[in-house]
Parts: sequence; C-alpha cells; structure tokens
Amino acid sequence: MDAVTTWFIALGLAMDAFAVAVSNGAVAKAIGAWHVLRMALMFGVFQAGMLLLGSLLGRTVSEQLTSLAYWIALFVLGAIGVNMILSGFGNKKPKQRAEGMRIGTLLMLALATSVDALAVGVTMAFMRADIGVAAAIVGGVAFGLSVIGVFAGRFLSAVIGRRGELIGGLILIAIGVKIFVENVLLV
Repeated sequence: MDAVTTWFIALGLAMDAFAVAVSNGAVAKAIGAWHVLRMALMFGVFQAGMLLLGSLLGRTVSEQLTSLAYWIALFVLGAIGVNMILSGFGNKKPKQRAEGMRIGTLLMLALATSVDALAVGVTMAFMRADIGVAAAIVGGVAFGLSVIGVFAGRFLSAVIGRRGELIGGLILIAIGVKIFVENVLLV
C-alpha cells in the first residue's frame, strides 16, 4: 500500500473522531488545554490501536467479531447522543465544566469512533501492508483532527449557543447509525 493511500485512509478514519471532537467542543463550556490533549490522545491512540488489533485479528479470526463492534458503536454513540439531546432540552443552566471530556465518556467515544479502524486493520492484514507505519499515520491524523475539531466546535458554540447540545447529540447518533449501516446493513 502506498503512502498516499495510507494518508487518505487515515483522513477517512479520523472523520468520525473529528465530528465527535466538534460536538464536544460545541457542548463543553470550559475546555482547557489538558482536556483537548487528553481527548486527542485517546482518539489517536484508539484509532492506531484498533488498526493494529484489526490487523492481528485479520490474521487469526473471522469477520463475526468485527461485526459485533459495529453494534457496540451504534449503541454507545446513540446512548451518548440521546443523553446530550435530553440535556439540551433541559431548563438547567449550562454546566461550566468539560462534561463531555470525562475520562469514561472519552473512552467510550474513542472506542466507538475507532471501530472502522478495526475493520480497516483486518483488510490491511490481507493486503500485507506495513501496519506499523499505517498505525502511526492513522493515530497522528486522528490526534490532529481531534484538536482542530474541538476548536471548531468552540467556535460553533459561540454561534449556535445552547442548541449545541442538540446538534452535538444528533451528530453522535448520526455517526453511530452511519457506522452501523455502512458496515452491517450494506454488507
């Protein structure tokens, strides 16, 4: 696999992480540099790690395991999205903490947005790609786009206000449905 193809794959895989980062940036009111770095690191590490895991699975296990991952992504992103939407309809004053940046929530989001990388890793195993280089590129691109996404979300939040939680929740649900439909229903 050539370098240009690897970079395009990395960009494609990082789009879900980017969208979630935009959503988090739009919803969370107080995001410090540590929160942004932690989220970007988790997304980058999970993207690279799932690519490596997928490559390993591609050499040893069948497709059934990867299809289960898409159900998990649908459930996790859907549940978090519904929670954000319900929170957006509440009459409470917006929280001034980085709620979307809690470690448990970030772990679930990182896992859910990286299931595509698992499937791509399986494919790369069959193509005999240099998985180490590919994982480094995929992780780096996911990290960079996650940082950019948070700041884009903060800008959008200033423009759209409290509707950010509603829009962010809808984005998460849409990503979960997209992952599920593309990889389970359309296969």
